[in-house]
This record gives sequence, C-alpha cells and structure tokens, in this order.
Amino acid sequence: MITKNVLLDITDIKKAKEILDVNARKTPLVKSFYLTSKTGGEIYLKLENMQLTGS
Repeated sequence: MITKNVLLDITDIKKAKEILDVNARKTPLVKSFYLTSKTGGEIYLKLENMQLTGS
C-alpha cells in the first residue's frame, strides 16, 4: 500500500496527457447483448485488450 501523498499540478497533468496521446490508443466501447440480457441493465465492454500492451 502506498502511504506517501503526492501533489500534482496542471503541468504534471498536461505532461501525462502528452505521453498518453502518443502511446495509448482509443479503444472501442461495445455493448454486450449477452450480459445485458442476463442483468436487465445495459452492459458495455471497454476493449482495453486492443491497447499496444494488450492489457
């Protein structure tokens, strides 16, 4: 468990966005008709397995 507090400012956030813009892909959000039918709610899956890392 991490117990250290880290303060971020807007420049940290902007730098992280620049890194992610280059390295992260936009991945699709698809409706799962099977899970929707089983739960009674609309279930969507975010396909993060399509990232370059295959996560």
